[in-house]
Amino acid sequence: MEEAKEKRITIYVEGIQESYPAGVTFREIAAAHQKDFPYSIVLVNENGRLRELAKSPRNGGQVRFVTLQDKAGCETYRRSLVLLMLKSMYYVVGDNRNIDCVSVHFSVGDSYYCTMQGRAALTEEFLSAVREYMEKLVREAVPIRKKTIATWEACEKFHEYRMYDKEELFRYRRSSKVNIYNLENFEDYYYGYMLPDASYLTCFDLRLFEDGFLLCFPSQMEPGRLSDNLPQMESDESDKAGKPEKKPLAAVSVETPSRCASTDILPEGRGCHPARADCACDLRNAACLADVPEEARCTVPQDEVRAAHIPYHKIWKTQKDSIEWGASLGIPTVGALNTYIVNHRVKDLIMIQEAYHEKKIAEMAAQIAASPEKRVILIAGPSSSGKTTFSHRLSTQLSVHGLKPHPIEADNYFVDRERTPIDADGKPNYECLEAIDVEKLNEDMLALLKGECVELPTFNFKTGRREYKGNTTRLGAQDILIIEGIHCLNDQLTWRLDADHKVKIYISALTQLNIDEHNRIPTTDGRLLRRMVRDARMRGTDARGTIAMWPSVRRGESSYIFPFQESADYIFNSTLIYELAVLKQYAEPLLFSIRPEEPEYEEAKRLLKFLDYFLPIPSDAIPNNSLIREFIGGGCFEK
Repeated sequence: MEEAKEKRITIYVEGIQESYPAGVTFREIAAAHQKDFPYSIVLVNENGRLRELAKSPRNGGQVRFVTLQDKAGCETYRRSLVLLMLKSMYYVVGDNRNIDCVSVHFSVGDSYYCTMQGRAALTEEFLSAVREYMEKLVREAVPIRKKTIATWEACEKFHEYRMYDKEELFRYRRSSKVNIYNLENFEDYYYGYMLPDASYLTCFDLRLFEDGFLLCFPSQMEPGRLSDNLPQMESDESDKAGKPEKKPLAAVSVETPSRCASTDILPEGRGCHPARADCACDLRNAACLADVPEEARCTVPQDEVRAAHIPYHKIWKTQKDSIEWGASLGIPTVGALNTYIVNHRVKDLIMIQEAYHEKKIAEMAAQIAASPEKRVILIAGPSSSGKTTFSHRLSTQLSVHGLKPHPIEADNYFVDRERTPIDADGKPNYECLEAIDVEKLNEDMLALLKGECVELPTFNFKTGRREYKGNTTRLGAQDILIIEGIHCLNDQLTWRLDADHKVKIYISALTQLNIDEHNRIPTTDGRLLRRMVRDARMRGTDARGTIAMWPSVRRGESSYIFPFQESADYIFNSTLIYELAVLKQYAEPLLFSIRPEEPEYEEAKRLLKFLDYFLPIPSDAIPNNSLIREFIGGGCFEK
């Protein structure tokens, strides 16, 4: 009798038709193609949807590989690394009752800042033992298994594990099912996809940092080695003289039979430049910097800038303060926020948050007013940080002290369009410093500071020209300039102005909430949602367009803003603890408009899943000078 014919399926891998036995996994398919990719394949995109490698393809499916150099692949690596770390920490402790909680708080460069509470001592010896056990699990390629359980069962399970943040989170879950992951009998929940086993996690480190520790990992650009973009403890840098140097734990690079470490957030991003050509600009058109002296220019090659150590003390302290403030309200996580919404008057929470912001701005204004030599305030921050509203509110508080603020937009000093530098793709680069007429800006600001009358330009974005319409300004004794622009923290922008006259302020939305103790909320997600809502309301850009341009926006921030954030005299965190629950009702309809066949669908689906964690808060109780009004509308500062 003739043997039954093997059932086979046909799929299209990177556009090429291939045939495989039915039931083959994506991991087996990836193994056949790994030689064509410099970095590990960790997920696949099948018909526009991300799939884990343990899954099997559908007949006729279109398959594209996702590696560690892709955003989704990089996040999957880091998420799985957290699970590996937690399993190892609980193993080393032995008795789980010795650990009350391990919390993953926020990114610091290419690492996560974490803390551990309980009777177990956080020492270098403890972290070394944890790291050794992590290496063991990597060498043994211990599988990461996923299973689906009922939501009520997940609540009971995480209560038993004393992971109370997760128990509280799932109380408000609409879905009746939950996916949990198991690594050597350690179970946890993760927001996102995971690796199939520990053997992929070949590069990591654990280092003591301030009152906690860092989980260090590769950057997205260079997944094969531990990133140089890591912070050092402030005490280590300021107290080195006369003290023995503390040696950090060596970085781990584990070789496994299946793969080896070959030649991976910012706060918000990382403090280093992305891979790009030197400035990615055609400087033949950048005559505006011709008169800037060499010592005022950046002459460091871009690859050296990327590798340079960038401190994170101010950003870290700002984020730590925000987390502690949220914890003091009893709202460290999304589940706690939902409980507050259910059991308290939301209006009270809104007023508390707005009062906290106003207190911070008032304190800043008082300190600036107490220094009469400060005549120029420079404000910079990444996209959708709320710079415009912040500038208005700071101006109001400065006026309380008898000062008269004069706002100046650096964008009004753009060079004429034909002189705009060209990027590597042949497109105008409006974000690089050379797109600004630096010499003219400095000339006008110096004249104003001398008490001269100056006619200020307005840039016409339709014609691509600066225009003069009789907008003249003269500064009096109590007048102060407020200059806003993405390069305002870069001394090259105002190189002719005396440093003693300048105050630098960095503003960003540094989210203090996390989903739970092990699932952090990237600060970029909050800013992306802010921008999406504002773009749809004010600029006629749909959610698909905002998502499509976001990587370019992020590259500009990494190049021109984040490297200078620690030079700020003040850092203002513009996040509101309740804002994601407000943005939810505005963002969800925009995200649902993106169709499955469109390339932005996967990101839209991820954001919709994220917003599903939140109970909504209506916007009617939000005051009209709130920072969130800049995005949802109804603000008193709108023109």
